[in-house]
Amino acid sequence: MGGTAQLGTDYTLSGVFGEADIPPGASSTTVVLQALTDTLNETNETATMKLTAAANYKVSNMNKATVTIVNVP
Repeated sequence: MGGTAQLGTDYTLSGVFGEADIPPGASSTTVVLQALTDTLNETNETATMKLTAAANYKVSNMNKATVTIVNVP
C-alpha cells in the first residue's frame, strides 16, 4: 500500500495486511478498503494497492489501483 492516506487512521483493509487470498481454482479475489471518519480538516488523500508476482502466480500489467478518499467538510 502507498499513497497519502494512512492505514488505520484514514482507512482499513479487509483481510491480512499485505496478503490477498485467492482460493484454488479462482482467478481473482476481493479486498475491501473502508474509509474512516475522523475530525481532522484534511485535503483529499489517496491509497494505492500494488500487486506483485510470486513464484507460483503472475499478475497482469494492470497490477495497481488507486482510490481517493475525499474530505467532506
